[in-house]
Amino acid sequence: MLFTLICPLLLVVSSFGFNIVPKSSKSFVNGEISNKMNFLKKLSCIALATTSATTTGAKIAFATSQDDAYIDSLKVLFMSEKLIEPIYDFTLAQKYDQARSNVRYTTDILQLQKKMTFLIKNSLDYVDDPEIIDSCSTIADSIGNTAVQVDGTIYALAFLPGDETGVLPPSAQKYINETKDYVKRYYDAIQELKKLGNEQQLTAAKSKATDELKKVPEKFFKK
Repeated sequence: MLFTLICPLLLVVSSFGFNIVPKSSKSFVNGEISNKMNFLKKLSCIALATTSATTTGAKIAFATSQDDAYIDSLKVLFMSEKLIEPIYDFTLAQKYDQARSNVRYTTDILQLQKKMTFLIKNSLDYVDDPEIIDSCSTIADSIGNTAVQVDGTIYALAFLPGDETGVLPPSAQKYINETKDYVKRYYDAIQELKKLGNEQQLTAAKSKATDELKKVPEKFFKK
């Protein structure tokens, strides 16, 4: 890289009448050799500075891309939070299909598990406390399973329909309680994973989530 940068500059030097190779003639004075050597040193410094600037620019571009992806993953936490909130109420209202749709929106559309894996892999660049990373890593690994448990208990309730007045059989209470417990675990996991972002990142992520949630159909929030 350095050779490639210097060569064109040397050609420019030659075009102005400088002979880079020292003359063997006695008429070639030491002062002229010294001037040419100093000139070549300056060219070398320019080439090195150009190479350094190019490399630094590449690193900055990469860092910006990583920052954006990190904030985008944090955004999914805020969106999932809002989609999880009405799940239990949907369940109590026996709107089982909608409750399960909310769960699947977080797992399939928002790809929560994938985004959390990304956060953990890149958290070392943003999180100073290793205990937070360790704790969140455990939560991220199991968050997909938590979602499955929420969905599973709601699915079980669909096979225990209520009577003419909508009253569920006594056996349904077990699954209602489990749904409440799993939804709380799911919601709490989201809150803990937010610790992977700093104040500035979380503010940016929340703002993006607010904009994105406007595009989600109202049925996902209307209890």
